[in-house]
Amino acid sequence: MIQSGIYEVRNTVNGKAYVGSATTFRKRFSLHRRLLDRGEHHATPLQRAWRKYGPDAFVFEVLERVSDLSILIEREQYWLDQRLRAKAAYNMAKVAGSRLGMKTSAATIEKMRAAAKNRVVTDEARARMREAALARSPEVAAKIAASRPKLVHTAETKARLSEAARGRPMTAEHRAKIGEASKGRTHSPETKAKRIETRRANDAMRAASA
Repeated sequence: MIQSGIYEVRNTVNGKAYVGSATTFRKRFSLHRRLLDRGEHHATPLQRAWRKYGPDAFVFEVLERVSDLSILIEREQYWLDQRLRAKAAYNMAKVAGSRLGMKTSAATIEKMRAAAKNRVVTDEARARMREAALARSPEVAAKIAASRPKLVHTAETKARLSEAARGRPMTAEHRAKIGEASKGRTHSPETKAKRIETRRANDAMRAASA
């Protein structure tokens, strides 16, 4: 018998239910029961009802068996919509397969932060991330660049940066990197004019401070 599909955790007292999908019903039912008994279920309305009515008021039922896992989320959304229209759903997320509409508790956020601090990224993982970034299409890269806030420096900020740069020694390694990066690069007439103007302004500031 097919063990994957759509299920619900239904309250036999008021008829409300939590709708979900699973590749293995038995394992998913066991997980829900374990989390609810511990008071750790992510669906807060369901957890509250579990405490109020007690475990005996709930049943785990199969709504539809689905052999094609590629349409599992689609069928989950269908059944979830039925419950949402009847205003009888314990689900916090209104979109199947997502956390849209769900709020993460402060305790959960803290656990996630602690886990992130202890997470070690291997060289292999870093290499995969670099490959993914290089494989990014120009369209996606353009959208990401457009979404980033544009940094605009005031004249006062530019003066402070210029002053700080004058007193900063540049290592031979840094100079070599700049030279390597500049190889083969062509600048537009506008860019060249701006660079000449910047150099003249810096020279004037140095002469004035001498």
